[in-house]
Amino acid sequence: MISNKFAALAVYAILCCLSVSGGHNSKNESEIKTLVLFDSDDLKLPITHSQFFHGLTLRGHKLVFARADDSALALTSYGEFLYDNLIIFSPRAEDFGGTIDVQTILEFIDEGKNVLIAATSDSSDIIRELVNECGFLLPNDDVILTNHFVHHPTLDDGNQTTFVSDNFIGPEVILNPEPSAGVIYRGWPIAPAPSNPLVLPVLRAPPGTHAGKGR
Repeated sequence: MISNKFAALAVYAILCCLSVSGGHNSKNESEIKTLVLFDSDDLKLPITHSQFFHGLTLRGHKLVFARADDSALALTSYGEFLYDNLIIFSPRAEDFGGTIDVQTILEFIDEGKNVLIAATSDSSDIIRELVNECGFLLPNDDVILTNHFVHHPTLDDGNQTTFVSDNFIGPEVILNPEPSAGVIYRGWPIAPAPSNPLVLPVLRAPPGTHAGKGR
């Protein structure tokens, strides 16, 4: 069994202590440009995640979809940022195309831009490196969080790995108002790096949660 130190959940939108709300953008809402990167073998992503992307569109985001390995990718042009937000839904990308790499993404964050990262059990080394640079630790093995007491009655597949947590711990500036309902979660345990004071977790696993090998 894996140590329970990994039983701290973090919504992926907070991996960089930021969100894709565009809240730091001084532009008009209709001018928010968001780049969405996806794996080259996941061309249906705009369809499978249509509800999520539709919500962003309603909030004024102009979405630009591109393969993570597209050779024309760039976050800047002549010293100006091309996008306000970056969504990385390409967990298996071995490398980023064009002029994008881990360092340019970190510079993007340092300039006050927003990044949302999604990872899976087979995430590539570059995704792991980026997540680690943002102050979070991912387990090296294929582990998953399990809770035998609060697993979801209808969405769980019988392995007791889909559960609801309302154990919000984030600061008021992020959780104001605090969500009125819990978060349905299934996936990896994520731990904030104790040496990084800039990391702000917002959600912990409910009591009784432990991490072990995925099924």
